[in-house]
Amino acid sequence: MSISLLRSPVPGPQPLPSGTVVLYRDNNWQSGPYRFDVSSCSSGTIQSIVKTALQDQATYAAYNLPVGMVVTLMEHFASRATSIGDLRGFGRCVDLVGTGQTQGVDLIAVNMNDCVSAYFWRTVNLDTGAVELFEHENFNGNRNVIFLSEWKNNVINPMTGWWLEDKVSSIKWSTLRKENSVTFFANANASGPSYNISGGSNTSSNSIGAGLNDTISAFRWGLRDTRLVNRFLPSVYGFTFKNTSWPHVPDKVIKTPFGDIKLGDAANGLCGGMVFAVRDLYENQRLPISSPTPPPADSTAFNYVVDRLFDSFNIPAGVTKLYDWMVRSRHDVTPIITLRGLSWMTIMDAMPKVRAFIDSGHPCPLCLITPNGWSKNIGDIGKNHVVLAYGYDVNGNTTTVRIYDPNEGKRDDITITFNTSSPDHTTDFIHSTRGVLYGFYEMDWYRVRNPAPVANPSS
Repeated sequence: MSISLLRSPVPGPQPLPSGTVVLYRDNNWQSGPYRFDVSSCSSGTIQSIVKTALQDQATYAAYNLPVGMVVTLMEHFASRATSIGDLRGFGRCVDLVGTGQTQGVDLIAVNMNDCVSAYFWRTVNLDTGAVELFEHENFNGNRNVIFLSEWKNNVINPMTGWWLEDKVSSIKWSTLRKENSVTFFANANASGPSYNISGGSNTSSNSIGAGLNDTISAFRWGLRDTRLVNRFLPSVYGFTFKNTSWPHVPDKVIKTPFGDIKLGDAANGLCGGMVFAVRDLYENQRLPISSPTPPPADSTAFNYVVDRLFDSFNIPAGVTKLYDWMVRSRHDVTPIITLRGLSWMTIMDAMPKVRAFIDSGHPCPLCLITPNGWSKNIGDIGKNHVVLAYGYDVNGNTTTVRIYDPNEGKRDDITITFNTSSPDHTTDFIHSTRGVLYGFYEMDWYRVRNPAPVANPSS
């Protein structure tokens, strides 16, 4: 993929020698041309066309530049503030990106008609990737290109003084490398809402959401960090049957001289047991039973899942921890000393531990705090949920955790996504099918067992 071509009049200009740019006064290819050759000045040197016949008069532009060479046309002749890609103080600007062929540009279409008064050129590394910023929706209006090779990574770059500051409404990133990501911020100090893009997925947004339309004031780019547990996928190790399909039978029946004592109801779910069992299968490199329906009550397989369910409770410490999370505020509270909320506890405490599990090559059971389970009523403890994390993707301020969810069977596309920029404030943890969660933590008391009762005999 390459940088998109700007709108060209039809018919286009006559062929030009390489390294040449020509400005035309009117909307044709003959009127009052002003020609310059990039070899006549040094890279990065700002050149003025003030007091020439074409100052603030150009309507069309034609150019033929080698691949990787960029000429930036500017509204104002001014000295450069910082790095070569910084457009502050230059007014409206548009980048002419070389393709090795003659191209034409209708300056009216890019909001540069009758305003060009200066220019500079340089060579960029297109292999690093670039992002195109547009003034209007659907990739219209003025356009600036952020060439990543001109900016340090993992640094906040304010767009203070750019003409497009607080004006960007659509973005293209078709040249962004798969391992790179860019985060845009509503404020120059990187506070407030943010918007992430990354290579290898969508390549454009014709209307910016997330409250960022006409507010982008800074950006940061960096390497995308993706980790997966080797060879683990829900489609391989997950059960075909779902946690939502268990029958109305007791989890356990304890026989006494005074009659049977029935504990629990399988129809309410055995998610913790299924998650522990699936990790057992992975750790022992066994495949699960292939039945599309849950094992019958009191079968060896059913009893194994129930036993693992009780293991997941980790009574009493596990239940105590869960209840502590259930009654916490979602955000930090500071009456006298700071009491951490669920968002901080998840982002700053739990997630590093989850990453450590996955980095060491092991899936990590997670306890999810759900809206229904966020309660001071101890009886609501079962309204929370357990899943198995097997991968994560860090893309700027956005983290996505890949999970096996026993409610979703063998689906490989279930995730939890959240923004890490404000851990002390309320953060929504978005489950791809359940919606908003309030937080999660690692269940680090898991211990492996032999999963033979739930394993496919042929594996």
